[in-house]
Amino acid sequence: MYLTKIKINNPVIFACFFVICFCLYFNALNNDFILDDHFLITGNTYVKNFEIGRIFSTDVFHFHPEDLEDISKYYRPLQLMSYSFEYLFWKLNPFGYRLDNIILQSLNSFLVFLVIYLLFKNKTVALLSGIFFCVLPLQVSVVAFISGRSNLLETLFMLSSLAVFISCVIREENRYYYISVLFYIAALLTREGALLLPAYIFICALFLRLGRKKIAITLAPYVIIGLAYIILRNIFMPSDKLGALNSLSFQDIAVYLSYLHNYLWQLILPLSLKIGLLDNNWFLKPVFYFCSFLILAYLLFEAVFRRNKIIAFGLIAYFIGLLPVIKLRDILIYFGPVLCEHYVYNASIGFCAILAYYMAALLDNYNRLGKAIFIAIVLYFSFLTIITTFNYQNEVTFYKYVLSVDKDNTIAHLNLGNAYYVNKDYKQAINEAERVLRLEPYAWDAYLLLGNISRENNELKKAEELYRKAAFLNPKQEIALNNLGLIYKEEGKYADSLAAFNKALAINPESSAVLRNMAELAGLFIKNNKYDMAIQVCEKIFSVTPYDAVVFISMGINWAEGGYFKEAELFFKEALRIDPSNPDAIRNLGALYGNMGKFDEAIRYFEMALKINPRDQLTKEFLDNSIKFKNRELNK
Repeated sequence: MYLTKIKINNPVIFACFFVICFCLYFNALNNDFILDDHFLITGNTYVKNFEIGRIFSTDVFHFHPEDLEDISKYYRPLQLMSYSFEYLFWKLNPFGYRLDNIILQSLNSFLVFLVIYLLFKNKTVALLSGIFFCVLPLQVSVVAFISGRSNLLETLFMLSSLAVFISCVIREENRYYYISVLFYIAALLTREGALLLPAYIFICALFLRLGRKKIAITLAPYVIIGLAYIILRNIFMPSDKLGALNSLSFQDIAVYLSYLHNYLWQLILPLSLKIGLLDNNWFLKPVFYFCSFLILAYLLFEAVFRRNKIIAFGLIAYFIGLLPVIKLRDILIYFGPVLCEHYVYNASIGFCAILAYYMAALLDNYNRLGKAIFIAIVLYFSFLTIITTFNYQNEVTFYKYVLSVDKDNTIAHLNLGNAYYVNKDYKQAINEAERVLRLEPYAWDAYLLLGNISRENNELKKAEELYRKAAFLNPKQEIALNNLGLIYKEEGKYADSLAAFNKALAINPESSAVLRNMAELAGLFIKNNKYDMAIQVCEKIFSVTPYDAVVFISMGINWAEGGYFKEAELFFKEALRIDPSNPDAIRNLGALYGNMGKFDEAIRYFEMALKINPRDQLTKEFLDNSIKFKNRELNK
């Protein structure tokens, strides 16, 4: 084969994959957080506070404002753990999270190379497979999307498990087998799709020509672990997506076959071009579908009758990778093609292997022509990838991209409206909310958006009416009630405001937004000498044990301003218990001790704060003043 005689070690290959991925996704490094990133990272107190116990005991959207009883829960603790580790270094800078996604994509490309090389000992096909996996534009939906981390980690652990398993069989060393099983467990703790790994293990065992008995013994632990995972999930965190084969119907099979064709063309054509050519053209659509049928039929012929192992592996990997879509018909329709591109991430490995096989054959037989075609394909895919990453710059560009291929996607219209609202483009925000209501007249979140805009325009009565309507349409979410409490607070109706916040907390006791608003309300009670009401709010906040240090810092400041230093000290120390390195909590505690005349304590806390943030000028001023006051006391 073309690269058989070339000696390239693994670190060099990985470095090449990283350079390719970095060049392709470089312009995406400074893109903003979008869509699920806000739920999983920026608004996730468990991630920010490294609450390992809670990360492993809850689903990733446990704090989502919508009713979670009506949707499947997702158990992906290793995904959240990765964000927790990153938060230690990057805080809320999306650059670092995106850089890590690029590194993971590079690792996955290397593992694609490694698995195919170990399985078939064909360096050319393996290397080309990894390169194609790097440059496919469809991967942008995973790599440029920080919340695509679950796909990246799932594939990383699954491919690692496969690579180690193949090495175990080749080298006949049992220790590799145990490592493979551990990688499988890690994959399950990352994403539900890892349940497909035993199918991949079985296929690899067949290609490695293990005997039936050996295959059964080898496969048993993977199957047992998978079944145990399904049982435990159904008991503690049920998800209808885990029962894909429970009620398999002809309609499900038809949907699966349809997506085999859809995603095949989506791997080749950019989504906007695919939609424009196929979905809106009565003539080309059947032609393309017939062509894809012929392609799949020919590949099946090559795999079955000519016993082409690489083609067989590619087809099987593609078919297995798309199995999850069998029970995702409603989701695929609801979220639309862009938001569902990540479902083909694993399946694309099979596509890359097949494309690499024919590319390698072309290089062998027609070297110059093969090189020209290879370069053209790589440049074509690379250009599309780079162009697509620009759609992920921020929420406005992203949702405009979604709507360019799916104009009636209400999720995209609503989120685009919210993005315009954040940018204070209220006219455009109203237009998007009204479009949502024309498509879905009972969309509570559209009324919520309109209420937010009315509140910003100081139309408080109108905002109150809209918030009430949103709360009525969806009584199991707290945002509308929280915002209703803000309206009452601005109108001076503090008792009504507190009642609204309490109702919101009854729905979601861990809502940081509600707790922070209640902390501000407590400050108003203190300033108006309504200490009983302030204490009532404090007791409520303590009873729900929030994991948000900002809430306690705010409460401490309120009590300190009211002259209640002991109560303020209690709140600041509680904030430090939650977040021991929070510079605001440390500085405020130092300021409190300075006001109490405890200058030694004040100096100690100011010095602690400066160790965390040496450039904090305010803390430096407080420290200098405390030293001066201490010296005056000593000189008296």
